[in-house]
Amino acid sequence: MAKVKWLNAIIFGLICISSTSVFALDVKVDAMAGYFSIDAKTNQASGSVSNIGSYLVSVSLPFAHQFDLNVGYSLIMSKGIGGDLAYGIDAGVNYFPFTPSTSIKAIDDKSFLQVSPLIKPFFGISFHQRQYQSVQTNYAGFGLSVGMERKINAAFDLKLMTRYVSLIGPQSAQASELIFMGGISYGF
Repeated sequence: MAKVKWLNAIIFGLICISSTSVFALDVKVDAMAGYFSIDAKTNQASGSVSNIGSYLVSVSLPFAHQFDLNVGYSLIMSKGIGGDLAYGIDAGVNYFPFTPSTSIKAIDDKSFLQVSPLIKPFFGISFHQRQYQSVQTNYAGFGLSVGMERKINAAFDLKLMTRYVSLIGPQSAQASELIFMGGISYGF
């Protein structure tokens, strides 16, 4: 019985420590828009479409000093605003090879110091799920991205990203997305 109490106390302590450290991290919310090019083919036909009309909202959580874990939702509109739709969930990891993924902070009783790299290049891998409205079909696949964040002020970054996604659907259907995006990243 004593072992169970100690085990419960240890688990409770780990939960408290982990939840405190998660809230101490810099969570970022990204809002981005840009250009897309989609190529798709099935056994019967193939086609492509490109335009301005790619939108992304995501949340990033830094971990292990140079990594960001991100989850978001993409919306692609064939006519910029309106037209055929593709939408779905994105999840991935970005690696910042030259800088930490977030600001470095030092807090004292009477002072606060925050050091943020001006430019933070990154590359990442991700998983994507897409629903294409016109064909009512789900696709899923993996993507690669490269980009950079440029510090604007203490809370905001300018974020630029290029992403290539290879998707597979039912009955040997394939699609690929090439997306160029820019937007704002807000850290809190």
